[in-house]
Amino acid sequence: NNTTLYKNGQIIFEDPKIGGVTVEKSNAFTIHKSQGKTSDTNLFIDTRKIKNLRMIYTAITRARYWEQIYFF
Repeated sequence: NNTTLYKNGQIIFEDPKIGGVTVEKSNAFTIHKSQGKTSDTNLFIDTRKIKNLRMIYTAITRARYWEQIYFF
């Protein structure tokens, strides 16, 4: 449910601070774990801990199409 703090489809990393928010847990993979795989679904790439351009290259080349890639 949309609230003033959370929107449908938003990615959150902690439990919601207010009640009444429905949370769907999902899987996450490290860049190293995803090597050698190609994704047919959207890729959400967390750039906060990426240390070099090779990691970014490895992350974005897992997607089939540019439209699948989302950075945050």
